[in-house]
Amino acid sequence: MRKAVSARTTKKHLTKAEKEKRMAVENAFTDDAVIEPPSYLTKTQLEAFNFIVDALRQAKVLSRLDTQTIIQACVAVDMLNTSNKKVARKPSLAIDREFVGTQEKLVRTYLKLCDELCLSPQSRAKLGVLVANQKEEETDPLLNVLQGGGMTG
Repeated sequence: MRKAVSARTTKKHLTKAEKEKRMAVENAFTDDAVIEPPSYLTKTQLEAFNFIVDALRQAKVLSRLDTQTIIQACVAVDMLNTSNKKVARKPSLAIDREFVGTQEKLVRTYLKLCDELCLSPQSRAKLGVLVANQKEEETDPLLNVLQGGGMTG
């Protein structure tokens, strides 16, 4: 099954009606809600939680539905940091098969969660294209006229 792509970032041509319909559905889940961290997070995990929530809120993509994914990302970040500190103190762990296997799983989990939350460089690039395209659409007088608006400026 192919990965779903936001109507904002898809390369597929959509009619105005198709795009509006998909955007309405996508925006229905973006609620900019106040998301409370669970009480069991450590201080480090809580800092990561607040950082991610703030970043998603600023990008205007925060949703209550992201809560569990954000929590998992915070725990994964903390575990990776702990693991990295251990190997820095004891470099021989870098050749320990079990330790390296665990480290690789943590990295894969972390990268997947970052992608899910638009925190990876690739996801941010897609968001950057989205913002640039939206600004271009807002200011393009020809496009505005073609979409039924009037001339501006």
